[in-house]
Amino acid sequence: MYRAVLEAVAANLDGDARETYLPAGERDRLLMQWSHNPGATVGRSVLEMVEERATTSPGALAVEVGDTRVTYADLDARANRLAHELRARGVGPESLVAVLLDRGVDLVVALLAVWKAGGAYVPLDPAFPADRVGRMLADAGAQVAVTQASYVERFTVETVLPDAPGRPSTPPERVDDLDRLAYAIFTSGSTGRPKGVAITHRGLTNHVQWAAEVLASRGTGGAPLFSSVAFDLVVPNLWAPLVSGQRLWLLPPDTELDGLSAALRKAAPFSFIKLTPGHLEILDPSFAYAPVIVVAGEALPGPIAEKWRRVLGDGNLINEYGPTEASVGTCVFPLTRLHEGIVPIGHPLPNMTMFVLDANLRPVPAGVVGELYVGGTGVARGYVNRPDLTAERFLPDPFGSVGGRLYRTGDLVRWSADGSVEFLGRIDDQVKIRGYRVELGEIRAVLLDHPDVKDAAVVVHGERIVAYVVGPTDLAAHCGQSLPDYMVPSVSVAVEWIPLNANGKVDRRALPDPDGAAGERPYVAPHTPEQERIAAIWGQVLGLERVSIEDSFFDVGGHSIRAIALVGALRAAGYDAGVRHVFEHRTVAALAAALATTAAPAAEPAGVAPFALVPPQVRAQLPAGVVDAYPLSQVQLGMLVEMFADEGLAKYHNSATFLIRDGRPFDAEALRAAARTVVGRHEMLRTSFDLDRYGVPLQLVHAGAELPVTVRDLRGLDEAGREEAVREHIARERADLFDLSRPPLLRISALVESDEAWRLGFTHCHAITEGWSQHSLLMEVLDLYSGRPAAFEAPSVRYADFIAAEQASLESTQDSQYWKDVVDAYAPCVLPPDWGDGPDAPRADLKLPIVFRDIEDRLRALATDTGTSFKAVLLAAHLKVLSTVTSEPAFHTGVLYSARPEAPGAERVYGMYLNTLPFAHDGSARTWRELVRQVFAREAEVYAHRRYPLPAIQRQAGGHRLFDIMFRYQDFHQVDTGRVDVRAGAGEGSNEFTLSIATQPGFLVLRAISNGLNRAGAERLAGTYRAVLEAMAADPDGDARAAYLSEPDKARLLQDWNDTEVEW
Repeated sequence: MYRAVLEAVAANLDGDARETYLPAGERDRLLMQWSHNPGATVGRSVLEMVEERATTSPGALAVEVGDTRVTYADLDARANRLAHELRARGVGPESLVAVLLDRGVDLVVALLAVWKAGGAYVPLDPAFPADRVGRMLADAGAQVAVTQASYVERFTVETVLPDAPGRPSTPPERVDDLDRLAYAIFTSGSTGRPKGVAITHRGLTNHVQWAAEVLASRGTGGAPLFSSVAFDLVVPNLWAPLVSGQRLWLLPPDTELDGLSAALRKAAPFSFIKLTPGHLEILDPSFAYAPVIVVAGEALPGPIAEKWRRVLGDGNLINEYGPTEASVGTCVFPLTRLHEGIVPIGHPLPNMTMFVLDANLRPVPAGVVGELYVGGTGVARGYVNRPDLTAERFLPDPFGSVGGRLYRTGDLVRWSADGSVEFLGRIDDQVKIRGYRVELGEIRAVLLDHPDVKDAAVVVHGERIVAYVVGPTDLAAHCGQSLPDYMVPSVSVAVEWIPLNANGKVDRRALPDPDGAAGERPYVAPHTPEQERIAAIWGQVLGLERVSIEDSFFDVGGHSIRAIALVGALRAAGYDAGVRHVFEHRTVAALAAALATTAAPAAEPAGVAPFALVPPQVRAQLPAGVVDAYPLSQVQLGMLVEMFADEGLAKYHNSATFLIRDGRPFDAEALRAAARTVVGRHEMLRTSFDLDRYGVPLQLVHAGAELPVTVRDLRGLDEAGREEAVREHIARERADLFDLSRPPLLRISALVESDEAWRLGFTHCHAITEGWSQHSLLMEVLDLYSGRPAAFEAPSVRYADFIAAEQASLESTQDSQYWKDVVDAYAPCVLPPDWGDGPDAPRADLKLPIVFRDIEDRLRALATDTGTSFKAVLLAAHLKVLSTVTSEPAFHTGVLYSARPEAPGAERVYGMYLNTLPFAHDGSARTWRELVRQVFAREAEVYAHRRYPLPAIQRQAGGHRLFDIMFRYQDFHQVDTGRVDVRAGAGEGSNEFTLSIATQPGFLVLRAISNGLNRAGAERLAGTYRAVLEAMAADPDGDARAAYLSEPDKARLLQDWNDTEVEW
């Protein structure tokens, strides 16, 4: 290369210094050998090849979906009839026809019919919002749409149903032209406007011809279609089987993603399958699906690929790359070895070219990063009705024949030494999310359409789209009106302004971390392999891309449930960890040092086999359809006893509704399908209780259960009427108690308020679920309902493992002695008797908020400064308030804990894991810092014994009730507030505590039963909570032993009760 540069300088001092001067041999490799792949000439269209199969093999199976099977002859005849109908509606050469149909035979018929009529199809996804569909049709100039009856109202253009009775079954006359338009697929646009990519029959056939020769030829089973036809990745799956005389198998449209593996196995073997890396992750590696699998749509990680390569064998897993603008595919890379990072995208397909160029369209040397330009037969005609954008992205080919063009991909790549291309990332803001191409600029444009949004920026963090907004952040419903689900930001962050760099572009490094405080502290990288492993586990549990080794677990999103999940993940990785380690060693650095020297804690019971916790004679008596049985937990049993002793209070029978603003009409069948899926996944939703038939109270897990789903339409009511209807609904649900012997002990309801919003209601028996499980269930049902479920893999741990762990704790002398010591050494905290109305007065349930949002940042800073948790700060405030109402210097009071097993996946197992335990407290702390640290240390102590059930503690204390006050810390971060309006929720439940304090974002909720704490007493107490919180926020080194009274109490003490003036 030096020689080439020197020769150029010597030959012409006025030569182009920007030119790339490569040795002759390398230039030939880059521009000829590596970049070209001459192939067979394209002679016939895909349509002609399919028609030929209908002539030569009329009785062969062409399309299969569920129980429906259609031959090539039938398929051709149906397409001909519809083609005549389309001709009658004015469809001819170059006409663009929208196609919006559910996955089924009619979809294939419609696509063929559009071609037979001479037109080109515009495939649309049923999940697209109506607004997006309208803009696509306007840009395409489409005047006709083929659709089904349920989608007709989405169109303003003329619609045609796929069934065309009375039309001829012979093909209409036409003149085939390979350079005529075949289809236009709309992809995300950087200006906020989707752009239609115009693909010709020649470009389409070039790719399908390769797929038929290389992929379909590997078998006779055809290929499956299970993704949207609005996504061009499916083109080979759709057309290669049909041009080869094989079957096209369609996944029934009502099949959820978690059923894909079973459905494919049942229909296998196929000749080939093409899918995305995300699909690979939810399928078990197996040769049974097909002899060859093609992966495309987004970058393929090496570890995922390697699992499949080992099963399929060398060369049978193929990574494919290709923008829509290159007719599906540009290049392929068959895997023959392990790849640590991203798998290369390989070499050009037949009749395609690839060039790696610099900003001046000059080739860069092998190994140097440049932009990928693709050319050849597959290059699209351009963008439909967008000549400006076409001219910008489709450029004359400086290395090819006259008239040739290159498409500028915007992808950063480099040539490797073996002549394959390695993908490195994007130049612009275009990304892939779940296999779909997304222009972040389009999302920003939609955000700016909101009247209250002044500015916005959109970036990608991991797999999440994050919107930074100057204005309101509750924008999910607004975005959902114009964007498909995969483009709606999953996180919105409020900012005062959008930071710009010196070039006037968004300075992404200056944007705040969407995960909160983690981004506000300096990042310290791991120093040792152990720190690196533990940091990676933290990141996995907390959902963070990276974790500083100096970050406190509780400052970066950690809490009790996540601490349990972290311990499970650490144990799965071979570390001898317990929850107490997380409390005592709160950073990666400290935890790595501790785990290097700490002995293993007691082994966690796990892997309990079905029926292992009941005697054989009991199992023999169980009814058919029961797949497991085990005892109730002590807390479950206590709840049921309270329920049976109920005096019309409906204790532990809870009902709540959540307002869903999804910007689309409600779909009852989708909700019922989601209900069926969650019942099948989770044992606790198929569980019933039997208290007396088997000698010991049991919970029975049934093989199946029908979850009731009711729907009520409130759209005809005004706002006041809807509110009243919601209250009536909750009252009815609360009055309708469950038969505990019949599962499920859960009901789902939907209250439809408008075409854009509805309420999702849950009524459940508290004995089968608690807050964390309930909120996880809420999001799981919503994800399934919305058609975007995450891959589900049943955890290895079950609720039966929790029962086994409780039984082991009951046998533990250490656990029983710990709680005996607490109860013996600390008196119960009791409210003053005159603060209530008395046991004979009518009962009233009270609820008061105690807002601390205005001082929350200072309270959280106290947690950070003391190296503790926010829970410890609020619990310390609670204990301080209780110390002002009792004369006992040392006391205990109820604090709610989760006793979930410390095993991987336990946080995803629904059940009732709560255990309210007597928390010991004394008044020895002198400052707020000292008090918070003292409470946090006590928390770590409690966690080691949290499985010992409260009823057992009460029995060993003489059988009396230990406390009537309870503190509950809640952090249900799994709820997507972009879809669920938590502020507009409604619900009602009941428990037995005279006073309970629960945390909510920005405030505490004080609940009281008037017999023991009436409204006047509750208001006094609420004022004291606020006074204590203000004192803690104002001065962390302030006196924690001083009296902190509410303003009314101060007035009574200092003025009213000291006013002794009398008349003589």
